[in-house]
Amino acid sequence: MGQPAEFYQGDAISWIESRVHPDATAVKVWLRGAAAGAGVEVTATDTLDGWKVSLSAATTTAMAAGDWELQIVSTVDGAPLTTGRGSLLVRRSLAFSGSAAAFDDRSQAQKDL
Repeated sequence: MGQPAEFYQGDAISWIESRVHPDATAVKVWLRGAAAGAGVEVTATDTLDGWKVSLSAATTTAMAAGDWELQIVSTVDGAPLTTGRGSLLVRRSLAFSGSAAAFDDRSQAQKDL
């Protein structure tokens, strides 16, 4: 299973990253959102199936809804090497406690129109 195209805030997600150099001794995935300070660093785990990238529910809860970019960096011979880029969509969670408030998932630009 490859990188997800989208997920919801609060989901625990993982995937096997295939965009890794065959001689990699370590793999990091960097995710960046549009807002200042919106960034996540994930160290992948070498498994029998490949390099597993995991984001905890706490991590994805803190990620702002919207478009995110990611960069896969393999460590080869002690040096970083970008081996992949991608994008994904973080969707607002529909979970709530108590009474559900009104929900409008349109962007501010869409609402302004």
